[in-house]
Parts: sequence; structure tokens; C-alpha cells
Amino acid sequence: MKATLAILLLVLLNSCATNKSGKDIDVDEERSLDAPEWIHSPKSSCTEQTEICASAEGDGQAQADANARNNLASIFETKIKSNFQVEKYGYTHAEAEALTERVSSSVKESVETVLNSVEIKDRFEKDKLYFSLASLDKSKAAKSLDQEIKTIDDQLNFLYKEGNKSSILKMHMLLEQREMLNQKMIIITGKSKPTQMSFSKINLLKFQKNSMGKVLIRNVNDAPKTLIKWVESLLTEVGYKVIEKANVDYIIRIKLLKKEEFLNVKGFKKFSFNYVMEAKNNAGENIGTLSKTFVGTGRTEKDAYLKIKLKLQDEIKSNLNKLNLK
Repeated sequence: MKATLAILLLVLLNSCATNKSGKDIDVDEERSLDAPEWIHSPKSSCTEQTEICASAEGDGQAQADANARNNLASIFETKIKSNFQVEKYGYTHAEAEALTERVSSSVKESVETVLNSVEIKDRFEKDKLYFSLASLDKSKAAKSLDQEIKTIDDQLNFLYKEGNKSSILKMHMLLEQREMLNQKMIIITGKSKPTQMSFSKINLLKFQKNSMGKVLIRNVNDAPKTLIKWVESLLTEVGYKVIEKANVDYIIRIKLLKKEEFLNVKGFKKFSFNYVMEAKNNAGENIGTLSKTFVGTGRTEKDAYLKIKLKLQDEIKSNLNKLNLK
């Protein structure tokens, strides 16, 4: 009886592994039967000269579509490499990271605009698995990036012609942003969009002759001394001379207004910090202002301030040109 059952079991197993033609087939081979080639090789269904493609699977068609779009977007991310040279242009590692993070955020918005033109070119479903093929038109993407780069070039040329030392840091940020977008352009077109601007050329603005550069800083409402010293260092870095005399080209008033906000968390406090920098010329006329509010939490006011300190410094560096110092 046991021998009969064993023989019957072997027959059943053999029939399950054999198709109607009597040939043995692998389970994975059977599942991939009739599946389009683009599932494993997206390029096979795209024209390389005019498209960039990516495929993905998902538990549902909407998820497969989203995964395919994300895979296509990752083609840009994995190939981006910044040429920002930390040591050469006087930035510390932390400052360079902060700059790159801010620039990357702006570039991400530009890329999302480009990716809005991504289309789902094909779909496939088998055994409750869903597959999608996403396609990006190179011509449309290149046109969008080209416009972004032209806008940056216009800003750089305008700021450079003005020749204000206070615009150096802003120009650094714009040039880094341009470089990142240009790398994405190379991915799409295989060609670079050259520029005559460079970090070293921008830095030469700080050495212009006959430029106004003597600055007096006034701490209006007892802002942290470390912040005042940092601003002094920042202004010195871009070519200004910070002095403590009345006979100056500019006076910068610095305020840091603090206010405790409601926070229903035991042992922690919440504060809003509103910083204001007001610039005046030697005739006493207001020429520029920086102002922004940050919110931080901590066990003490000092702890909360330390949480927003780097964001505050990054904001000042990125917008110093708004003080309109020459």
C-alpha cells in the first residue's frame, strides 16, 4: 500500500512540472513567459536619442507607476556630483555642507518640474504583479533645464556687474546651483552648458580698488556675542573691514528678539527668535534689511537658540547681498 502511494505521488509531482507539450519548464521561466522585454531592460522599448526610461513593479498599477517614476528620478540623483571646492574658496566643511544642502533643495524643485513631463509608456500585469515603464522626453527636459540655467546666468551676470562684495556669497550659491543643474543637463543631452563665471573670478570682487568697505556693527538689544563675532568674521571674509570708529562707510544694526511660545511638554521650552540686520550708509540712510524668524525648543532659552543657530547663520550668508553694501 505504501509503495503504491509513493508511486502515485511521483506521478503527480512529475505532471506538475511538465507543460502540455511534455517539456519540463522552470517556475520562474513560466512566470516570465510572454512578459515584455522592457521589464528587465527598459532601454529595449525606448529610443535612446530621444528618451530616458525606467521600469518598476508594484502590488498595484498605481504603485508600479509611482515606482517607475521614482526609478527614473533616481537616475539623476545617483549621477550628481558637486564640484564645490571647500578648501580653495575658504569654506569650512560644515559651511560647505550647509551651502550644498540649501542649493540641493533648490535644485530638487527644478528637477521635480522636469519630472512632471514623465509619462507611463507601457504597463503589464501577470500573476497579480503589476509593471510600468516610465519615459522622459529628453527634448522637453533639456528645454526646462536650459531655462533654469539661463535664469541663474542672468542673476550671476547682474550681481557681478554690480560688483558688490556683499553679493559674493549669494553668487557662490547660484554658481553651485548652476553646476548641479548643468550636470543634469549632461545626463540628458551628453553636452555641458559652459560659463565664463567661476568661484575664483567671483572672489576677486573682494579686492576691487576704490570700493567702500569700512563697517561699524552695533549690537542693539544684547544679541549673543558669538553671533556678533560671527557676523564680523563673515564681513571680513568677503572683503570688508570691521572697525569701531564713527567714520565708516556703513553701520549695521543687529537685533535678536526672543519670545517664549506655548509648549505643553514638561521640561522643555519653545522660543521664537526674530533676527533683524539693518544697514545704513554714512549719511544715515537705510539701504538694506535682513529679517527672519526661527523657532527652537530646548530645556532652556540658550539650548533653544543653539538649535536654530546654524540655520540662522546659513540664512545670513545666503542673503547678505540684501544689505546692499557695495
